[in-house]
Amino acid sequence: TKAYFLGDAPGSFGSGVFYGASHSFSIYYWSGSAGFTSPFWQGYPAQMVNGLPSAVASWLVDHGFYLDTDLSQDINGDGVALLTAYALNLDPHEDLSNELPQPVVDTHVMTLGITYYAGAEGIIYHVETSTDLETWTDSGVVVSPPDMENQCTASIDMDSPTGFIRLRFWLMN
Repeated sequence: TKAYFLGDAPGSFGSGVFYGASHSFSIYYWSGSAGFTSPFWQGYPAQMVNGLPSAVASWLVDHGFYLDTDLSQDINGDGVALLTAYALNLDPHEDLSNELPQPVVDTHVMTLGITYYAGAEGIIYHVETSTDLETWTDSGVVVSPPDMENQCTASIDMDSPTGFIRLRFWLMN
């Protein structure tokens, strides 16, 4: 098992905190953190991770995952990958199959829209439209600025008999 420290070493640390941990147990801390030592800290193997914790790394650790967890994993079989849960600010331990953004038709102004969370640090959000599910474009997509809860609404005019909208996102490099 592993323990990740996202900040400086704790000021006080009991001697038996990790008592009974497996022989492969190791502590990981960020290079900018103060108070840690390698190769051992407080009697436990310790390794420094270079750089500062990214928002994704912090999210993984906050949700009980290792830093090297594959973000394409669907940990509970609900059809939602970890990257999707992170990008849409969802709890990956819950059944998210009914929590994903759904398109909505507004018949008053004849638009097709989708509202989604757009505030995950390090994520690029992109909404596209298609009339045939093969050719996709962002031309004609209007995206609102994020509201106070980082929700955006993307919409397209329904000027053809068929219209589709999709939300794509990926990690910034």
